[in-house]
Amino acid sequence: MVSGKLEQELNEMTDKALAPIEQKQVLFYDDEITAVLVEEGGQREVYISLRQLCDLLGVSYQGQIRRITDDPVLSKQVKGVNITFTPSGGRGGGSQTTTCLPVDYLNGWLFGINARRVKEEVRERLILYQENCYKVLAEAFREGQLTTDTDFDDLLKQASSDVVEAYQIAQAIMKLARNQI
Repeated sequence: MVSGKLEQELNEMTDKALAPIEQKQVLFYDDEITAVLVEEGGQREVYISLRQLCDLLGVSYQGQIRRITDDPVLSKQVKGVNITFTPSGGRGGGSQTTTCLPVDYLNGWLFGINARRVKEEVRERLILYQENCYKVLAEAFREGQLTTDTDFDDLLKQASSDVVEAYQIAQAIMKLARNQI
């Protein structure tokens, strides 16, 4: 269970939750990570859901929240953000306020998790996240950089113009469908 002080801090974050101006699903190897762009005080910043990352990494969300609130740097950066989730794994969907960190501070948090102290079955995944996740998420809001597939641009250059056009149409349809949702 979450401690009283921590629960109060999380409730305060929920009351002041930021609203995203854009939301994207970023494919990182086989994981889909939600990234949101928010504007606060005239500055735009990309935020990542801590609960989602904890679930993907197999680490304790409550333990990580405690660690973040005890950290003098990360505790100033953590915010509540309204993110729209699709129902999955027994969880409901819709807009939910979730605890997030700016992508610029993600590595600070990730590197605070000692790979030697996590379960052996999640150790490789954690190290993979520590090595590459920040780069992929930081590029998420630059057009065409939504996967770890670094050879995709080369594939597009080699493809026939018909195939490239079909891909562009599919991308446009996907963007339209996301906007409709």
